[in-house]
Amino acid sequence: MTLHDISVAVRHGTPEWPGDTPYTCGWTQQLARGDSVNVSTITMSPHVGTHADAPLHVDNRWAAADELPLDAFMGPALVCTVAAPARLLTLDDLPSVAASGVTRLLLRTGQSIASGTFPDAWPALSPDAVRELSLAGCAFSGWTHHLLTCATAAHWRRTARSSPGAHGIWRISTCAR
Repeated sequence: MTLHDISVAVRHGTPEWPGDTPYTCGWTQQLARGDSVNVSTITMSPHVGTHADAPLHVDNRWAAADELPLDAFMGPALVCTVAAPARLLTLDDLPSVAASGVTRLLLRTGQSIASGTFPDAWPALSPDAVRELSLAGCAFSGWTHHLLTCATAAHWRRTARSSPGAHGIWRISTCAR
């Protein structure tokens, strides 16, 4: 199996979720200053760059990141290009998904944080589509750009609550290269 890295690099300027802690990296010790070793420090929100949103992110009763099944995030995936405006998508919008028996899904939305900012809005799976995918056996769904792509923050919360824990769909956020 060939593995494809679809993550966004974390570096100075990689956007964080609006209002969250940005990425910073600095030196706490340096040989050039006379220290015995070079030691660096990193500070950032877990929402910088590509990441898996833990179900705990939206509901205290659900699993934390360390409890997510890693096998859901690796393996063959169906990549669907979504050339839709920022709106909620149904499986009718994704005919190749409905017919595929997909177990991992990535939506290529044409949105990316690679430019250094989050888009104002982007297409997103509806809560019904998330439930339908789960019932059809999809264990992982992702969206390229905010891999749980969402039309608005309020919709993100509704969709997020419709998938983790209750339906076993795990999400990766912010991947697009």
